Amino acid sequence: MMLLAAALMLIGAVLLLLAARRQQPVGAAARGGRAQQGWSQQRLQEGLLRVGLPGSVPLFVMLILASLISVGLVLRSQGWPAACGLLLAIIIGVLILAQVRRERQRRQLLQQLPGFIGQVSRRVVVGMSVAKGVERAVAETRMPLQEVLQRAMLRSQLGDELPDSLDHEGRITGVKELYLLASILRIHYQYGGSVTSALEHLVKLLHQRERAHRELWALTGETRVTAIVLGIVPVLMGLYMLVANQRYLLAMWDDPGGRIALLGGLALQGLGSFILWRMLRSI
Repeated sequence: MMLLAAALMLIGAVLLLLAARRQQPVGAAARGGRAQQGWSQQRLQEGLLRVGLPGSVPLFVMLILASLISVGLVLRSQGWPAACGLLLAIIIGVLILAQVRRERQRRQLLQQLPGFIGQVSRRVVVGMSVAKGVERAVAETRMPLQEVLQRAMLRSQLGDELPDSLDHEGRITGVKELYLLASILRIHYQYGGSVTSALEHLVKLLHQRERAHRELWALTGETRVTAIVLGIVPVLMGLYMLVANQRYLLAMWDDPGGRIALLGGLALQGLGSFILWRMLRSI
């Protein structure tokens, strides 16, 4: 019964995490609320966004509380080995979900960015200033890029330069192409001149990189599946053994040779998972 309650609590926390709204209002009231936020809360929100979690502090606190209660229930009913296994599974699961969400959002941003830059370029051609063109283009951009650009515009309205704000959002979202856009705008603000040619070349570069990435993604499908299986299956087997047959692992832990084997296996599994993760990140 306690295991069922813990499972239901974790499922509810995960559903809340997945159902978190990405879009937040950026009206006058929202700008005032964000401007009055404490420095620590802003840093926590940015940290959550960096790892791929929704930037909602209450939701993050609820997830932690649900995880702690679930681990406590399992600790009381099954003992500390099962509780440690559940805690490890929660941490790994949240990190995997966060990375998947972050990568999916990054791909969506890269797909939307050329269209946004093209809109800015066309508005500058017809006589708008760069700042006004960016503001109009942001209003017509869809989520999730609109949310990122709205945060950048909010920082510029609060006193930061727009290129610096775009650099900041590039660090948060992991979209390095925002650095290129920020560099173009920074050069334009400092030295003047026409910015449309640079923006058009940036759009072409983004389209070329997107085509190359799709070709590489198609060629490495089998490699990615193999890497995922090699990384996940040993962890799942270890968690199953920890829950189903605790005495076997406890006997190994009490034996000096078995303890060395367990620690060595964990170290090698961690090293292999890190190498596979870096390989997948590079594709």
